[in-house]
Amino acid sequence: MKKNTLFFIVYTLLIAANLFTVHDTRAQDRFRTTRALDQLFTIRDVKIDESDRSSLIAREKGLEKSQRYAWQALIRKIVASKDFDRVPDLTLPQIMAMIRGIDYKEESRSGRRYIAVINIGFEPAKVTNFLSDHDIPHVLGAGTGVLLVHVHSQNGLNYMWEEDHAGRLAWQQVDSVNRLRTYITLEETLEIRSKLGRLAVINAAKMGQGQMATLLQEMAKKRGMDEAVIIHTDYDAQKEQVLYHYTLTATGLKGQGTVNLQDDMVQDSLSAGTQKQDLNLAAILSRAAIDAVLDKVDDSWRSQLLVNSALIGEITLVLPTNSLQEFQAIQKAVKGLSLIQSWTIEEISVPLSRAKLVYRGRLDQLTLALNLAGYKVETYGDGWLLQPVK
Repeated sequence: MKKNTLFFIVYTLLIAANLFTVHDTRAQDRFRTTRALDQLFTIRDVKIDESDRSSLIAREKGLEKSQRYAWQALIRKIVASKDFDRVPDLTLPQIMAMIRGIDYKEESRSGRRYIAVINIGFEPAKVTNFLSDHDIPHVLGAGTGVLLVHVHSQNGLNYMWEEDHAGRLAWQQVDSVNRLRTYITLEETLEIRSKLGRLAVINAAKMGQGQMATLLQEMAKKRGMDEAVIIHTDYDAQKEQVLYHYTLTATGLKGQGTVNLQDDMVQDSLSAGTQKQDLNLAAILSRAAIDAVLDKVDDSWRSQLLVNSALIGEITLVLPTNSLQEFQAIQKAVKGLSLIQSWTIEEISVPLSRAKLVYRGRLDQLTLALNLAGYKVETYGDGWLLQPVK
């Protein structure tokens, strides 16, 4: 028997055995996909601080509030802002029926007071079915990481690394954990401080281009993130407002805006008992500005990933299969995408094989998801070829 014939037989048998596992068990795939969906559908670090006639009553009341809050936070995370008002209001029992579980990270009680920090996980299938029943597109995959660089200006001074300033306090109050994308602040080192001039960072936030934007993009890549967002907040004490500029280094998304006392988020913070002192007001306004920027960044990413799960499509792809490792790499990438409901190998051969994918959403969303996983879809005769991104 010739060597190449023997290789093909062994290779085909190995793939067939692998496919048998895929179609019969799919346990590892479900675990990998479930873990990713669990992260997306979990609202983390929800704080409870409630008092009542007893700590038991306070606990019950605090848990009710936290579950309502977590549901609203999840909707803001996975649904486009323009569709928020289309999501039907749910009663507390309806919300509780969507919850998979509650993880108590911290918990204490004394007298009439109950304090806790909890994670609330929702059941992806139930939430997806609910939104699909009401024709509300939503995200089924989390966004990639973003390096955040923030300069705050106040009273003619520019702040980046200092501890005691409104910009630092503002970031500490931002809920960056429960957003679609993961935001990581740039660590402070002597080397980084020497490279990042504050005026240059401010100009990068305003102009959206230049050497500083390129440098921060490189820093983001070195830290395993796709891009950096540069934010400049400028507090005007006389007008009691913050002017902000921002830019994304990879996509070129940029903009500006103003936050003042009349904004809803600012009024909510003031009504919650925050004193209207200069530092606190500057921090509240700056926090609202940062939240506005992150909303825009998330919305930009969300628009690419929104999936109307009521839409079901299928596509047949030609796959490069010169080796078992090449096939397994494609298999791993494809099965890690929540858009894909199933895939079936229709033909196995060397150097090309053929597979059929059944997916949710639009074709352009599928190709984007595949691209993010490291593969591109190209025309191949009358069909499509799946190729690794080089």
